[in-house]
Amino acid sequence: MRNLLVALVLFTTGCAGVVAYDSIQYDKLAEIMTYSTTMVASCDQTTKIKADLPVLQYKITNYEISTRYRGDTVYHDAGLVLTKMTSDMVKAYDDGKTPSKAYCELKIDGIKTAAEHTLITMGRK
Repeated sequence: MRNLLVALVLFTTGCAGVVAYDSIQYDKLAEIMTYSTTMVASCDQTTKIKADLPVLQYKITNYEISTRYRGDTVYHDAGLVLTKMTSDMVKAYDDGKTPSKAYCELKIDGIKTAAEHTLITMGRK
């Protein structure tokens, strides 16, 4: 019994500060990555991108809020980066200008890549 208690104490103190794998957050990130991947094909269609951006922004905001109080700053920081990247893109399209196809592809690819890297890191937990 004493050995079990010692093992339990060591296990819980050794894991302090480590946030467990969360399949819901993983799914949210996978959805962001998938959605941004499908958006790239529409970069030459400004109207479609303008319609898709609020959906992407909602998905990213949802992810960022879900990570805010979990105690793992790495995933929350990733959410903040994704939020900033999307906000910059929304502003570019809201300013009345039509950003180039290359701009759109670079921004969306950056969002997809950031989500993918976070997914890889999260999957290793």
